[in-house]
Amino acid sequence: GIGRGTGASVFFYKHLLENRRSKVFILDAVSLIFLLVNWLFAFFLRKEGILPAFFFSVYIMLFESFMGRWAKELLHPYVYLIPAGPFKKLIMICAEHILKSVVLSILTMIPIGLIVQADPLDIAVCVVARIALSLLFIAASVLTDYLFGGIPGKTIQLFIYIIVLAVTAAPGAVISIIAATLLSSHAVGLLIFSVWTTIVSAGITLICRNMLNRPD
Repeated sequence: GIGRGTGASVFFYKHLLENRRSKVFILDAVSLIFLLVNWLFAFFLRKEGILPAFFFSVYIMLFESFMGRWAKELLHPYVYLIPAGPFKKLIMICAEHILKSVVLSILTMIPIGLIVQADPLDIAVCVVARIALSLLFIAASVLTDYLFGGIPGKTIQLFIYIIVLAVTAAPGAVISIIAATLLSSHAVGLLIFSVWTTIVSAGITLICRNMLNRPD
Protein backbone atom coordinates (compact mmCIF):
# COMPACT_ATOMS: atom_id res chain seq x y z
CA GLY A 1 0.00 0.00 0.00
CA ILE A 2 3.00 2.34 0.04
CA GLY A 3 3.09 2.62 -3.74
CA ARG A 4 6.65 3.92 -4.07
CA GLY A 5 10.19 2.79 -3.38
CA THR A 6 11.98 -0.54 -3.59
CA GLY A 7 14.24 -2.21 -1.09
CA ALA A 8 15.58 0.13 1.58
CA SER A 9 13.95 3.26 0.11
CA VAL A 10 10.58 1.84 1.16
CA PHE A 11 11.30 3.09 4.68
CA PHE A 12 11.60 6.70 3.49
CA TYR A 13 8.34 6.60 1.52
CA LYS A 14 6.64 4.70 4.34
CA HIS A 15 7.45 7.52 6.75
CA LEU A 16 6.21 10.13 4.27
CA LEU A 17 2.99 8.14 3.85
CA GLU A 18 2.54 7.92 7.61
CA ASN A 19 2.97 11.69 7.77
CA ARG A 20 0.28 12.20 5.13
CA ARG A 21 -2.10 9.80 6.87
CA SER A 22 -1.54 11.80 10.05
CA LYS A 23 -2.52 14.90 8.05
CA VAL A 24 1.04 16.13 8.29
CA PHE A 25 3.28 17.14 5.40
CA ILE A 26 6.62 17.42 7.18
CA LEU A 27 5.82 19.13 10.49
CA ASP A 28 3.51 17.72 13.12
CA ALA A 29 1.75 19.63 15.89
CA VAL A 30 4.65 19.20 18.31
CA SER A 31 7.13 20.59 15.77
CA LEU A 32 4.88 23.59 15.15
CA ILE A 33 4.72 24.24 18.89
CA PHE A 34 8.52 24.05 19.10
CA LEU A 35 8.74 26.53 16.22
CA LEU A 36 6.46 28.95 18.02
CA VAL A 37 8.45 28.59 21.24
CA ASN A 38 11.69 29.35 19.39
CA TRP A 39 10.20 32.42 17.72
CA LEU A 40 8.83 33.73 21.02
CA PHE A 41 12.17 33.21 22.73
CA ALA A 42 13.89 35.17 19.95
CA PHE A 43 11.30 37.95 20.20
CA PHE A 44 11.73 38.44 23.94
CA LEU A 45 15.55 38.37 23.63
CA ARG A 46 15.76 40.14 20.29
CA LYS A 47 18.23 42.72 21.64
CA GLU A 48 20.71 39.94 22.46
CA GLY A 49 21.27 38.93 18.85
CA ILE A 50 20.89 35.62 17.07
CA LEU A 51 23.23 33.41 19.13
CA PRO A 52 21.04 32.98 22.26
CA ALA A 53 18.06 32.06 20.07
CA PHE A 54 20.23 29.66 18.08
CA PHE A 55 21.47 27.83 21.18
CA PHE A 56 17.94 27.68 22.57
CA SER A 57 16.69 26.15 19.29
CA VAL A 58 19.46 23.53 19.50
CA TYR A 59 18.31 22.69 23.04
CA ILE A 60 14.75 22.27 21.78
CA MET A 61 16.02 20.16 18.87
CA LEU A 62 17.54 17.72 21.36
CA PHE A 63 14.01 16.75 22.40
CA GLU A 64 12.82 16.58 18.78
CA SER A 65 15.49 13.99 17.97
CA PHE A 66 13.85 11.49 20.33
CA MET A 67 10.48 11.69 18.60
CA GLY A 68 11.42 10.81 15.03
CA ARG A 69 9.87 7.90 13.16
CA TRP A 70 13.36 6.54 12.53
CA ALA A 71 13.90 5.74 16.23
CA LYS A 72 10.66 3.75 16.39
CA GLU A 73 11.52 1.95 13.16
CA LEU A 74 14.62 0.38 14.68
CA LEU A 75 12.42 -1.38 17.24
CA HIS A 76 10.42 -3.29 14.59
CA PRO A 77 11.55 -6.80 13.65
CA TYR A 78 10.74 -6.51 9.93
CA VAL A 79 13.56 -3.98 9.49
CA TYR A 80 15.90 -6.99 9.42
CA LEU A 81 13.85 -8.80 6.74
CA ILE A 82 14.08 -6.18 3.99
CA PRO A 83 16.37 -7.58 1.27
CA ALA A 84 18.85 -4.69 1.21
CA GLY A 85 22.24 -3.84 2.67
CA PRO A 86 22.26 -2.79 6.35
CA PHE A 87 24.01 0.54 5.65
CA LYS A 88 21.49 1.58 3.00
CA LYS A 89 18.63 0.59 5.29
CA LEU A 90 20.07 2.68 8.11
CA ILE A 91 20.36 5.73 5.84
CA MET A 92 16.85 5.33 4.45
CA ILE A 93 15.36 4.86 7.90
CA CYS A 94 16.87 8.20 8.96
CA ALA A 95 16.17 10.03 5.67
CA GLU A 96 12.73 11.38 6.57
CA HIS A 97 13.99 12.79 9.88
CA ILE A 98 16.96 14.40 8.11
CA LEU A 99 14.57 16.04 5.63
CA LYS A 100 12.42 17.23 8.52
CA SER A 101 15.49 18.65 10.30
CA VAL A 102 16.46 20.62 7.20
CA VAL A 103 12.97 22.09 6.88
CA LEU A 104 12.79 22.87 10.60
CA SER A 105 16.20 24.53 10.58
CA ILE A 106 15.15 26.83 7.74
CA LEU A 107 11.76 27.61 9.29
CA THR A 108 13.36 28.22 12.68
CA MET A 109 16.41 30.32 11.91
CA ILE A 110 15.19 32.56 9.07
CA PRO A 111 12.25 34.01 11.08
CA ILE A 112 14.52 34.27 14.12
CA GLY A 113 17.08 36.14 12.04
CA LEU A 114 14.40 38.53 10.84
CA ILE A 115 13.12 39.04 14.39
CA VAL A 116 16.56 39.92 15.77
CA GLN A 117 17.56 41.73 12.55
CA ALA A 118 20.64 39.57 12.08
CA ASP A 119 23.02 39.71 9.15
CA PRO A 120 21.98 37.35 6.28
CA LEU A 121 25.36 35.56 6.53
CA ASP A 122 24.81 34.88 10.23
CA ILE A 123 21.34 33.49 9.47
CA ALA A 124 22.70 31.18 6.78
CA VAL A 125 25.49 29.94 9.05
CA CYS A 126 23.02 29.23 11.85
CA VAL A 127 20.84 27.22 9.46
CA VAL A 128 23.84 25.16 8.36
CA ALA A 129 25.03 24.67 11.96
CA ARG A 130 21.60 23.55 13.11
CA ILE A 131 21.34 21.01 10.30
CA ALA A 132 24.83 19.71 11.10
CA LEU A 133 23.91 19.36 14.77
CA SER A 134 20.74 17.48 13.90
CA LEU A 135 22.90 14.96 12.03
CA LEU A 136 25.10 14.60 15.11
CA PHE A 137 22.06 14.05 17.34
CA ILE A 138 20.88 11.23 15.09
CA ALA A 139 24.36 9.71 14.81
CA ALA A 140 24.94 9.83 18.57
CA SER A 141 21.59 8.15 19.16
CA VAL A 142 22.41 5.43 16.62
CA LEU A 143 25.83 4.87 18.23
CA THR A 144 24.24 4.65 21.68
CA ASP A 145 21.77 2.07 20.42
CA TYR A 146 24.56 0.18 18.63
CA LEU A 147 26.81 -0.04 21.69
CA PHE A 148 24.37 -0.02 24.59
CA GLY A 149 21.00 -0.96 23.10
CA GLY A 150 20.82 -4.07 25.26
CA ILE A 151 20.93 -2.08 28.50
CA PRO A 152 17.44 -1.97 30.05
CA GLY A 153 15.92 1.33 31.07
CA LYS A 154 15.35 4.43 28.95
CA THR A 155 16.80 6.69 31.66
CA ILE A 156 20.16 4.92 31.58
CA GLN A 157 20.22 4.96 27.78
CA LEU A 158 19.40 8.69 27.79
CA PHE A 159 22.25 9.33 30.22
CA ILE A 160 24.66 7.38 28.00
CA TYR A 161 23.36 9.26 24.95
CA ILE A 162 24.13 12.63 26.57
CA ILE A 163 27.66 11.43 27.40
CA VAL A 164 28.23 10.20 23.83
CA LEU A 165 26.92 13.49 22.47
CA ALA A 166 29.14 15.54 24.76
CA VAL A 167 32.26 13.51 23.98
CA THR A 168 31.76 13.70 20.21
CA ALA A 169 30.87 17.41 20.16
CA ALA A 170 33.40 18.71 22.72
CA PRO A 171 36.55 18.79 20.52
CA GLY A 172 34.76 20.66 17.74
CA ALA A 173 33.24 23.06 20.25
CA VAL A 174 36.66 23.88 21.74
CA ILE A 175 38.22 24.43 18.31
CA SER A 176 35.32 26.60 17.13
CA ILE A 177 35.39 28.76 20.28
CA ILE A 178 39.12 29.34 19.90
CA ALA A 179 38.69 30.23 16.21
CA ALA A 180 35.75 32.54 16.92
CA THR A 181 37.73 34.30 19.65
CA LEU A 182 40.88 34.75 17.57
CA LEU A 183 39.01 35.94 14.48
CA SER A 184 36.29 37.82 16.38
CA SER A 185 33.65 36.05 14.27
CA HIS A 186 31.07 33.67 15.68
CA ALA A 187 30.06 32.83 12.09
CA VAL A 188 33.49 31.30 11.46
CA GLY A 189 33.27 29.41 14.73
CA LEU A 190 29.88 27.97 13.83
CA LEU A 191 31.10 26.96 10.38
CA ILE A 192 34.08 25.13 11.87
CA PHE A 193 31.79 23.41 14.35
CA SER A 194 29.43 22.45 11.50
CA VAL A 195 32.30 20.86 9.58
CA TRP A 196 33.38 18.96 12.69
CA THR A 197 29.90 17.64 13.50
CA THR A 198 29.30 16.60 9.90
CA ILE A 199 32.58 14.66 9.78
CA VAL A 200 31.90 13.02 13.15
CA SER A 201 28.34 12.12 12.12
CA ALA A 202 29.60 10.51 8.91
CA GLY A 203 32.24 8.60 10.87
CA ILE A 204 29.74 7.32 13.42
CA THR A 205 27.38 6.24 10.65
CA LEU A 206 30.19 4.27 9.00
CA ILE A 207 31.07 2.65 12.32
CA CYS A 208 27.44 1.60 12.80
CA ARG A 209 26.84 0.68 9.14
CA ASN A 210 26.34 -3.02 9.95
CA MET A 211 24.17 -2.59 13.04
CA LEU A 212 21.09 -3.91 11.21
CA ASN A 213 22.89 -7.23 10.81
CA ARG A 214 22.50 -7.68 14.56
CA PRO A 215 18.87 -8.46 15.46
CA ASP A 216 19.91 -9.00 19.09
